[in-house]
Amino acid sequence: MEFAPEVLALCTFAFLAGFMDAVVGGGGLIQIPALFVLLPEIAPETLLGTNKFASIFGTASATVHYLRRVPIAWPATVPTACAALICSFLGARTASA
Repeated sequence: MEFAPEVLALCTFAFLAGFMDAVVGGGGLIQIPALFVLLPEIAPETLLGTNKFASIFGTASATVHYLRRVPIAWPATVPTACAALICSFLGARTASA
C-alpha cells in the first residue's frame, strides 16, 4: 500500500503535536498550520474540526489518567464543563459563519 506524501507528513505532524501536547500543551500550534499548508483545498472549518477531533481524544486520554490518580471536586467541575461546552459550541458557530 502506498501513501501520498501529504498523508505521511500529516501523520508526522500529528505525532509531533501529540508529543508537544503531552509535554507542555499547545499541539494545535503544530497541527493546525500543517493542516492548512498540506490541505489547502479543504474548507477551513473542516480543518479546524479535524484538529479539534484529534485534540478531544488526547484530552480524553489525559482525563482518564488524571481521574485515576486525583480526586475531583465535582460540584466545581460540572458547571465549568457546561460553560466550556456552551462556549465551544459558540466558537464553532463563529468559525463556520
